[in-house]
Amino acid sequence: MSKLKFVPPILAELCLPREFERQPEPDLIMDRVDQVEAYLEAGDNEGGMFALHLFHAAHITQTIYGARRVIDLACGPATQLLLLARFNPDTNFIGVDLSTPMLEVAERACKAQGLMNVAFMQHDVTDLDSLNLGKFDGVTSTMAAHHLPTVGHLERFFAQIRALSEESAGIYIADLLRPRRRHTVDFLVNASSDVQPETFNNDYKNSMLAAFLSTDFRRFQSEYLASTRYHTTLPLRLFMIMKSASRPILEPLRKAFVEQRSSLPARLRQDLDDLRFFFALGGLRPDPFA
Repeated sequence: MSKLKFVPPILAELCLPREFERQPEPDLIMDRVDQVEAYLEAGDNEGGMFALHLFHAAHITQTIYGARRVIDLACGPATQLLLLARFNPDTNFIGVDLSTPMLEVAERACKAQGLMNVAFMQHDVTDLDSLNLGKFDGVTSTMAAHHLPTVGHLERFFAQIRALSEESAGIYIADLLRPRRRHTVDFLVNASSDVQPETFNNDYKNSMLAAFLSTDFRRFQSEYLASTRYHTTLPLRLFMIMKSASRPILEPLRKAFVEQRSSLPARLRQDLDDLRFFFALGGLRPDPFA
């Protein structure tokens, strides 16, 4: 579909005032079986979320490349984390989440894929001090911060990231940004209604209503992660990425990302290229799929 489809929501988001305040998610811990299954289906290689997972996996790889020990905060069913682990077999990953069903699914998927470089822990990602995990040379979290109940929890989340990070750690935090208009939320949900399970689309809508603002992320970035750079999709600010500088990756790995993109079904390849295009407008470089 043409990028012209984005023109009406872009104009509305740029020209009209904010229409609603943040609405925290009704399920702060995603532990319903239907939710877990919907996220698994969406993240499958043929699922509507796979393009987003591949996009993040490539950019995270450029951010943490060469890291020995990486922690992924609020990993959920670990679809994103396991894809990242496959591209980075020499890195040891720890996924942390509070949901028992999500972690059970993650453990089964990890075992089924034969991955030996991933372990999991059940804990609140805003309160990890008591675990004495030590420092990591990579800290990641994707599409998870909006599940936090309050801005105060978001600040504690950022404080934990700083506490866990070595001085030269690769840091990659990505999440939704709350739209100004309800019509934008409906537009985005409807755009994927034909390829996503209904339960997932309902959660997606709740996630957008619960997302924090760019000003929230920038405030805590300045206080806790000043060495990172902030990127957002432009001109429609729907996603943000806060990350350390990219590192050079070996040519065979870059080719693996290019080949993975080429093998995607046309619909998912277009979704991936839309992400590349709008984040490039927001200054996200280099492009691992170029």
